[in-house]
Amino acid sequence: MIKNREGVRKAAAVAGLLLVGVYIVFQTMAFFKGAYALSSLIKDSLLVGVTAGTFYLLHKRSIHTQVSDEQYQLATLINSMPDFICFKDGAGKWVAVNDFGRELYHLKGIDYRGKTDAELGELVPFFQAAFLHCISSDEEAWRKKEKVRTEEAFEIPNGEVKTFDVIKVPVFFDDGSRKALITIGRDITQQKLAEALLIKKEKLSVVGELAAGIAHEIRNP
Repeated sequence: MIKNREGVRKAAAVAGLLLVGVYIVFQTMAFFKGAYALSSLIKDSLLVGVTAGTFYLLHKRSIHTQVSDEQYQLATLINSMPDFICFKDGAGKWVAVNDFGRELYHLKGIDYRGKTDAELGELVPFFQAAFLHCISSDEEAWRKKEKVRTEEAFEIPNGEVKTFDVIKVPVFFDDGSRKALITIGRDITQQKLAEALLIKKEKLSVVGELAAGIAHEIRNP
């Protein structure tokens, strides 16, 4: 009787251990199944995130490339113009100048960006007077708060005097503070020489007519 009870207890204990083992196995399988599902979810999320990020970067790159292309085309156009074109910030510091301007003021090989006219005058002493004159003409444009048109003449190293028809356009922020100044100068040296020759020719013509009239009166008192 006692042996039978012990056998039942042993059988019950084994059955209990089996049940606990099965429970642990199922729980373990459920855990790994959940972990797998979670990892799949993470993997899918990462895939979506990477894809979206890649698309965003490609889109930004496309926009950046488009902007870069437009800037390149604009820079090419400005540099190909036979006029002086210069951009300054609100403090009078040079931001950009085209190839014509760099060659005119002998700025090739000089880091002109972020420098004022006074500082450039120290770097290129030959044009110091011209740079200092630009300070006063710039201030006039700022003061009038509108487009200003003047003629500026200065000597270049080969001894020739250049005359430019200069337009200065000030740009302001919404609060009225200075934002930028755009300067465009066209070389009108040959035009001025032609005008001077024409005036001289007209004067000589008038003098000739007067001389002819005087000679006629002398011959015919």
